Formats: sequence, C-alpha cells, structure tokens
Amino acid sequence: KNWNNINIGIGWDLFNIYVINQNKVLLSGSNGYIARIIKKGELTEYLDLGSDSYVTSMFFLKETTGFVSIDSLKILKTTDAGNTWKEVHKGNPDDWIMSFEFIDNSEGWAVSDMGLILKTTDGGNTWQEVLNTGRPLNSCFFLNKHIGFITGFMGTIYKYSDYLNSVVNNRFTEKINHSIVIDKNKIKINTIEPGSGIELFNSFGVSLFKTIATSSESNISTDSFANGIYFLVVNNEIFKILKY
Repeated sequence: KNWNNINIGIGWDLFNIYVINQNKVLLSGSNGYIARIIKKGELTEYLDLGSDSYVTSMFFLKETTGFVSIDSLKILKTTDAGNTWKEVHKGNPDDWIMSFEFIDNSEGWAVSDMGLILKTTDGGNTWQEVLNTGRPLNSCFFLNKHIGFITGFMGTIYKYSDYLNSVVNNRFTEKINHSIVIDKNKIKINTIEPGSGIELFNSFGVSLFKTIATSSESNISTDSFANGIYFLVVNNEIFKILKY
C-alpha cells in the first residue's frame, strides 16, 4: 500500500532486483551495473563484474553463490559474494538469458530471448541446451524438480512435467511394491525411515498431501479423492498410483 522512492544516485537502467535477506538487496542493469548491496535504502557495496555489458538476469543460491547473465548468452558465476566472477557458459552473441531458476543447489534452469531453454545439474558450472522453442522467452518458475512453467512473448506459456519419466514403478497394481499398499480408502506406506519426506500429487502436479514420516508406517486417506492417476513421492522416489 505504501511505497517510498529511494534515490541510489545512478542514471543507468535497472533490470533486476534480488532479495537475499531483509538487509541485503542486489540490483543490476545496464553498463555492467551488477550489484550494489543496499541496506535500508543506502548503498553500501559495489560488486564489479569486470564488464560494461547489460546484466539481463541474476539468481543467488545463497549470499556467497550466485549467477548473472550478460549479453552474448554469457552466464557468470560467483562463489565469493561477487568479489570475483567466472564465465560458465557462452552462446549466441545475439541471445540473452532472461531468467534463472534453481530447484536446489545442483539443478537449475535458464531461458533466453531467442527461445532457448538451458539446464544445469552440477550447480551451474556447466549448462546444456535442452530445447529451442523458437519463441522469445522471458521467465521461468519451478514448483519443484518435477513441475515448472516458462513464459514468453505473445502469451507463450510452456509447462514442464517429469512425473511420468521419473516413476520408479509403472505398474497399475494393488500392491506397487513391498512397502506401499493401496486399497479403496487409503495408501499405506510401510518400512520407511522416520524423517522421510512423503508427498502426493494429482495428475496436474498439484500437491494434495505432504508430511514427514514420524515412524516406520504412514497412511494417506484417499476418501475425498476422485478416481484417477496420482503420484506418490517418497524421498524423491516417485510411484504412479491408480485409484478406481
């Protein structure tokens, strides 16, 4: 409801803002302006990229480890809070990375304004092109490692779903394996380690149930669920379940 103008004393264009915590906010934009860390509206530190290129996007995994993109499809990585930067990817000189998203410390995604979708599985040290959509892309967002969305020009929306390819056991049976038993009213999970993560999704990737196991057995009531396909995730192992 209330906004105050903060004069940071520069005349360059600002494209990105990234909040690390309530006291540290990073800004980036044109002329290689990467990150003046501000505290309560006051500039306190400048992080030098060593380049006067446009900074088109940035993402920080934590205060010390982050990524920025500049023109020529370059991705730079820092592991010392921006004191030094290392080039980890370079592509088409006319293409720009427009958005980053990391699911965890290892797996991340990036999209470009010439329609490329890039992925890393080693914490951003290397990047691979997984798809060329041929459409300018602006932003990406992942709910988790199995479902995500990418948007672009002219109403473009892409949805990523990896449930089917990640399923450990693909059989439609009453007993999926030795530790999971299905009946009409519940899903019973046996012989699991306390502290294991358990989550149930419907076929659209919407989470319906989530818990942390407190014993070697856990039950999920399915009375209120419609018949159909569901995905049970137990410690990142995915099981396809059919309720009928």
